[in-house]
Amino acid sequence: MSSSRINLLIHAQGSKWTAVDPVEKEKHFILLERVKTHSLDENVFRIRSILTGRERLVAGSELKDSTKWKRGWH
Repeated sequence: MSSSRINLLIHAQGSKWTAVDPVEKEKHFILLERVKTHSLDENVFRIRSILTGRERLVAGSELKDSTKWKRGWH
C-alpha cells in the first residue's frame, strides 16, 4: 500500500459518517479502523453506531457511494 493511501486511511480514522437510509434508527457512525482482509482489491472498515454502540463492517466502495453514505453528520 502506498504511503499516500496509508495517510488517507489514517485521516479517515475517527471520521464521522451518516447513513442515507438508517437501519434500526442507526444513522450516525464513527469510522474506527481499516480491517485486514484476504482481498487486496477491497478496503473494509469497522464503524460504530453513535446511538447503539453496535459495530459493523462496511466496504470502502460502499462508503464512497453517496446514495448510501455521506461524510460528516447530517
